[in-house]
Amino acid sequence: MTGQRISTGATLCAAGLVATLAWTATPQADAAVRQRYIAEHCYGTNPNLSDVPSYGGATITTDTTEPGRFSIHSDSKSFLPYWSDTTIKVTSLTTGKSRVYKRHWQHGLGDNSGYFVNDIPAKGPTRITITSVNRGLLLTLPGPVCTGTLTI
Repeated sequence: MTGQRISTGATLCAAGLVATLAWTATPQADAAVRQRYIAEHCYGTNPNLSDVPSYGGATITTDTTEPGRFSIHSDSKSFLPYWSDTTIKVTSLTTGKSRVYKRHWQHGLGDNSGYFVNDIPAKGPTRITITSVNRGLLLTLPGPVCTGTLTI
């Protein structure tokens, strides 16, 4: 009976060791927020002309706890205020289907400018195209067409 207890104990110990090694050898999924820039060198003329160039790119944020979804944010500073009507087109390169999001926002030097679009569904290779119409104090100008491709 003592031999059986030792054999059972050794088996349990070995099983625990194998389970521990398997757990530590398996890569654990890290819940992480990741950011990527698209069209980061995409600039246009500020409608106030003698001001900071208008930035048309954006930051894409994904969160591994929410697969298949992402958020987009952009901001372009300006000494003089101006307003943008921005269109964000998100196209699946797998299916060819697109979704369009529109935002009206003001440019300035403060932290309250810019736009956000949250909880955008996407899966696989995705193209994002950003266009805008910028309205300054005297002029209205088209913004640059900014495009980037990423895999969600």
